Amino acid sequence: AVVLTHMMKASRLRLEQAFAEVARLRWRLWPSAMLVEALLQLEAKLVEGEVDRNSVAHRLGSHAAWATAWHNRRRATLAEATAAWEEASKEGGSLED
Repeated sequence: AVVLTHMMKASRLRLEQAFAEVARLRWRLWPSAMLVEALLQLEAKLVEGEVDRNSVAHRLGSHAAWATAWHNRRRATLAEATAAWEEASKEGGSLED
């Protein structure tokens, strides 16, 4: 969380960009929905333009599902985790739930 916040503030990165950079170097990354919400609020203050909450939730949620699977010794692919995230999203889940 601290690293993502620093990257967003220092480089004026969007959350999705900062997350991609950290995830490239450290795969064990699964922020809670509350943390993502706080970082999205920070992004709205720092970066010009609309915040695409669904895109961010999709990217971070898919990665978090994949990282959690690997952490639990389930060798899922990112594509499988993304498909699972998309299936769960059809059920109407959101950051607000």
